Amino acid sequence: KDSDSDEYKSVSCASEAVRRESRRRTRMSDSEKITGISGEEERLLTIAIKNSLREKNAKPVIELNEIEEMMTYRPTEDEFKDPLVYIENLYKEGASEYGCIKIIPPASFKPPCPLSKDSTMKLPSRYQTIQKMGQGKPFDFNSDGITLSDFKKKDLGTTTYESLVSQKKYDELEKMFWDFVENTESEEINVEYAADLPRNTYGTKEFEKDDKPYEDHPWNLNKMHLRHNSLLQFC
Repeated sequence: KDSDSDEYKSVSCASEAVRRESRRRTRMSDSEKITGISGEEERLLTIAIKNSLREKNAKPVIELNEIEEMMTYRPTEDEFKDPLVYIENLYKEGASEYGCIKIIPPASFKPPCPLSKDSTMKLPSRYQTIQKMGQGKPFDFNSDGITLSDFKKKDLGTTTYESLVSQKKYDELEKMFWDFVENTESEEINVEYAADLPRNTYGTKEFEKDDKPYEDHPWNLNKMHLRHNSLLQFC
């Protein structure tokens, strides 16, 4: 009897575990329908927000002017011909120790803008509140979009920006930015911008004859996976 009882309890516990797992999966499924993200993504997002708030409330350990500039490389015309060879050479020189680096192309590298100045196509834009950047909150989207001409008509704060840039006060400009990020009680500053737009979808200008080399240029990120020995071909 005791054996039968123990077996019954085991079956009951297993059944209850299955029911709990089923309810958990159902809740996750409903959550995914509402938010569009999986349970694992939601968990990681929650962790990211907590870490962001923890960093926000922590006292800064160094001043802005004590932060070193990112390591910058300026390849020659010849070095710029093959991105993978150039990056591999940088790795051999120890560039990986910096975590991230900046590569500035030669002055002759001037790819054309794929968007026509007279384009009437509406581009999807994003809204970002500077004071909320440290809170791990997602962007707001302008799904209706905005044309390039209408975008230019908006007051983008270019007067202050151009004034500081003309005086080469880049440090002051950057300090203003981080002051806004950290001072969450100040008047909100909303930035609208359109970025990360695929050329195949929003490009309105065909490559002209003189611009054709840029379409197949080795540094064209859309085609870098086609380069020999590129690990991107496995993605």
